[in-house]
Amino acid sequence: MAGDLGVGEWAEELAAIGKRRNLLERQLRELTLNFIRFESMTNGKLSGMSARIVSVLPEKSREAMAHLTAEESIGKFLWTDLVKLIGKEWQLFEKILGDKAQFIQNCEVINDRFDAHAKPADAADFAMYRRSLKFIEDRIAKVQ
Repeated sequence: MAGDLGVGEWAEELAAIGKRRNLLERQLRELTLNFIRFESMTNGKLSGMSARIVSVLPEKSREAMAHLTAEESIGKFLWTDLVKLIGKEWQLFEKILGDKAQFIQNCEVINDRFDAHAKPADAADFAMYRRSLKFIEDRIAKVQ
């Protein structure tokens, strides 16, 4: 299952990238919320911010989150929902995140979680995953 990695090394790699992924996701949620909040305030549309955020979700999910604040809603987003929201609001993020296709491609790699899906992974898979994490981490670091 672990390819050319021993079970211990495989588990350590999973733990390390899992921690980075979780930190990155938290930072990306905060960045997204702050950019949308700022743009909403600038345009005088702060009251519609929560609806704007959940607009990328299917109708039933939007209805279920209608009573939540923008912060609570984005906190419930899956990684794919967050990426979808950023893609929809790309004009806010383009200067920081760069090429949209490259961003989406790296996010797809990050979403391919070996630990959650019981997928085999070798050293090359982990290297690609770390590269994708670094790509987005480097861009987010520009605003911190």
